[in-house]
Amino acid sequence: MSILRKRALQHYFLLLATLLLFSVSARALESKTIEVNGATIKYVEQGSGPLLILAHGALSDHRRWIKDHMPLFSQHYRTIAYSMRYHGTSEWDESWPPLSMDLYADDLAALISALDAGSAHLVGWSMGAMVAHRTALKYPDLVRSAYLYEGAAAMARPEPQATEFKKIRKAFIGESLALATDKEYKAAAGALLDAVIGKEGFFESLPEGPQKVIGAKGKLLQDYFYATSNPTSRFTCDQIKQSTVPTAFVIGENTREYFAVSLGEHYAPCFSTDQFISVSGANHVWPGAKFEEFFTAAHRFASKH
Repeated sequence: MSILRKRALQHYFLLLATLLLFSVSARALESKTIEVNGATIKYVEQGSGPLLILAHGALSDHRRWIKDHMPLFSQHYRTIAYSMRYHGTSEWDESWPPLSMDLYADDLAALISALDAGSAHLVGWSMGAMVAHRTALKYPDLVRSAYLYEGAAAMARPEPQATEFKKIRKAFIGESLALATDKEYKAAAGALLDAVIGKEGFFESLPEGPQKVIGAKGKLLQDYFYATSNPTSRFTCDQIKQSTVPTAFVIGENTREYFAVSLGEHYAPCFSTDQFISVSGANHVWPGAKFEEFFTAAHRFASKH
């Protein structure tokens, strides 16, 4: 590989990370709080119209959406970006229940109710899509539509899918889980980011600031991995098919094998051809790296419902 090509690739990955991480809006939005199921949830709000809620990923929080996504969505919706329990900058409360996707779905449903707007469009990325989908399945009356990018509610997989999933999941999160178990939290977050990006050592190449922000999320990874490996409930493919909530299940054409198989292949039979969408040239960080494309696609879907 030529030096110029290596530099171009380095620049490309750095751009992806910069867009993936926590950017600060030039026009800061006022941070608000709301009580939800015994937890104080931090969020930002912009725009007017139908309620639309942005749900972040495992290494993120509400700040991820502020600079790039909020100005776009807020032109059409009352847009909310919130930090899930155990995320963001708020202190953890020892009285909180253990981290679980059901807890996050219950919190999101309570947030929608507390915002007093009837129902909401949900837009989720990665873990945020898991939570949005679970919320749509558990609380269909509160969800107007769900746009899910590379994430879905835990499914009861038949064999041989169940064994295949365990194998590829272990390969994908193994290093990060081992580091989190040893309380090497920053390294655990870095290993997970490297796995998502597909470039070993990428996290270490980032500036100190982004490393600090992402590294802080490592504290919850052991609980997150356990919660997603041992969900309190799983949905069958038939239950997913029978959902009354308009749902777009979206996968990047060039995503990592873990997402392509565990989501793309395993969940494809559970969605109609209209619901299952493949994005040309996209990988797992498409919502951040190509945020205008992501907004256009999510808005096009939500505006129909």
